[in-house]
Parts: sequence; C-alpha cells; structure tokens
Amino acid sequence: MATHGCKLLVILDKTNSVRYVRKRAHIHEELERRFNSAFADATKDIARWSMVITGNTNVFPVPDRFGKDRPEGEDDSREQQQRVQEWTTAKRIWLEGRVEDTEARIDSACYSNRTDIFSIFNGIGEVQKECHPGDSVAVIIFSDMVNTRGPMNLLGGLSMENAREKGKAVCSEMMRRGEMSGTANLDLTIYTPDVMDNSAKVKLFWDGFFGQWGLRQDQYHFE
Repeated sequence: MATHGCKLLVILDKTNSVRYVRKRAHIHEELERRFNSAFADATKDIARWSMVITGNTNVFPVPDRFGKDRPEGEDDSREQQQRVQEWTTAKRIWLEGRVEDTEARIDSACYSNRTDIFSIFNGIGEVQKECHPGDSVAVIIFSDMVNTRGPMNLLGGLSMENAREKGKAVCSEMMRRGEMSGTANLDLTIYTPDVMDNSAKVKLFWDGFFGQWGLRQDQYHFE
C-alpha cells in the first residue's frame, strides 16, 4: 500500500478583483474531487497546505495536518480492521472539513487592492521540500493571476503581441534569482473568477512564464 502520494496546496487570491458566485457549484464539485483524488491512497503525512494572496503575500504556506497515520498491524485481524475503519472515517471527516474550510475562505471578504502573485512560487517550493521521492504536488489556485506589484504589473504594458515574451522574461529573471523550484511531478489548476478582464493577454503571459519555467502544457490549465 502506498504511504505517500500527493501534496495539496490551495492558493486563495483575496483581492477585491476576485469573486466567485456563478462558479460556486462547480468549485464545490471540483474541491471534493481534487481533495479525494489527492488523498485517496495516502496513509501518512496527510496535510492540506494553504496560501493567501494579497498585496504582500506570505511566501510560507501554512499546513493543516490530519495528524494520524494509518494504523499498522495484521490486516486480517478484527482489531486491526476496526482500527483502520475508524481511521478511514476520521480521514473522510477531516477531508470534508478541509473542503468546507476552503469554500469559506473563498467566500470571505476581500480587503486588499493589490496583488503579489509571484510570491506563490516560493510557496510552491516550500511544499516541494516536504515531498518524499515520487510524491507529486497538486496546486489549486483561485485567482485572476493579475499581478499588480513588482516585478511586473499586469494591468498595463501587456499586449497580445508582447505578453508571451514578457512572461518568459519575468520567469527567466526569477529563475536567475533562485526564486523558482523544479517542475517535476507538479500540477497546477487555476480557477479564474466570474469576471476576468484581459483574460487572453493574461493567459498568454502565463503560457510564456510556465513554458520558460519548464512546465509541459499538460501540467497546468485554466478553468
């Protein structure tokens, strides 16, 4: 039985431009699916990591750990079966609680007027440090992905002609400064809000950024 598998990081953009109302039913279904798939085979070190994006993003994600490893013992004994059943039930309840907590955070009020999106990559690297060989990291991002602080303000200066190259340039500079981690076994899903201005240019920027980082096209997608 696998003892490790997937690390799950949830990133929440809590700036005034980000709202989820029309997409809430879909998000609920997606959260249940993603949490269950991430932890289906996990038997130890189970945790949901979270980051909040504001104008001054904390680069250290916060873990919320289940804190209970699957009981060890002879699986064919009645006592062990009872212990495993109780553990499985507790794990399911914990997962349901993390989904509810994530939804509450999505719905909570937003106060920041600026967005520091690039700090999330330090956070992703911090979660990767917790990985065991062969682990994957699933990153779920709720954001319009529009940075409004250095090194690039995506509210101005982007065009359909230059967006991809600007994304590559920003990523190259961050890699030069050692701010980017590796991309092996990494999967990013970005849930954009109900209203997203200049979505085509923003997506081109991130296509360039992610490609320069080394992500394959099947390692990230926007919803």
